[in-house]
Amino acid sequence: MTNTEQKQFVNYVLSFYGPDGIYPSEMTAQDVITLMNVIIDNEDDEYEEFSGDSMDREIIRDLYNAWSIYLPIQ
Repeated sequence: MTNTEQKQFVNYVLSFYGPDGIYPSEMTAQDVITLMNVIIDNEDDEYEEFSGDSMDREIIRDLYNAWSIYLPIQ
């Protein structure tokens, strides 16, 4: 994923789950980047390559919701 694609994906996720998103939350660009790296670093044969699609967006949301209950993501 190029830097431009990464920035587009971050903006895409935040348009849904950022402070001014469709489903507002306290998710930040840094949260999205951190969680993207978690996904990419833990890819395996069961998960297709990270592509920045709606499935990846929802995985970011689910990880954020699970992790933000217990501790700051950064």
